[in-house]
Amino acid sequence: MSLNDCLNYADRGAYLNFSAQIQHFIRERHVEKIERLKKYELKQHPQFKISEQALEKIQIYIQYRANQCLSHLEQSHSSCKQ
Repeated sequence: MSLNDCLNYADRGAYLNFSAQIQHFIRERHVEKIERLKKYELKQHPQFKISEQALEKIQIYIQYRANQCLSHLEQSHSSCKQ
């Protein structure tokens, strides 16, 4: 799917899945900040508390998505070098 196809798809209100988003929008310039997300730790808010279990699950999910982004970039680089 081309970038224009993705944008047209999104304009119609359709959902663009995460894989398609990272394929078209994540670039080398994002790596430094995405690397930081791999170690991201949520802290309990003093006023709006949620369970430690929920915090941990959210944290794991953020780290998982960061790893997906970085894996995509690595695959893109290795396919360009071939």
